[in-house]
Amino acid sequence: MAANETAAVQIEQGPKKVFVQRDYTLGTECKFETAYPTQLEGVIAKETFTDTINKVNELFAAAEELSCPTYTESCLSCMTGYLLYFCMETKYSKEMKQWYQRRVRALLSQCSEV
Repeated sequence: MAANETAAVQIEQGPKKVFVQRDYTLGTECKFETAYPTQLEGVIAKETFTDTINKVNELFAAAEELSCPTYTESCLSCMTGYLLYFCMETKYSKEMKQWYQRRVRALLSQCSEV
């Protein structure tokens, strides 16, 4: 009986960890595979999973985008022995912080609607 009860609890709670593999088809850029893990069947809709992974991939693409300011930042940091990073944030960390703040605001607005 206890084994059946444990199995029922695990099914209701869903998997504790699901690993999403990196996608190296376009090189070493930070991108994740959109293949739906079998552990998530019945826990989350396939479309929701795919949309979430695509949003994460877009976030990393924007954060790692190469531009003139990025090249300048890299050159200056190299010339200063990377001491420049004590004085300023990188483009990557700024993008991540902005995404995190937008996400927190969205979650707070959802909570206030309830």
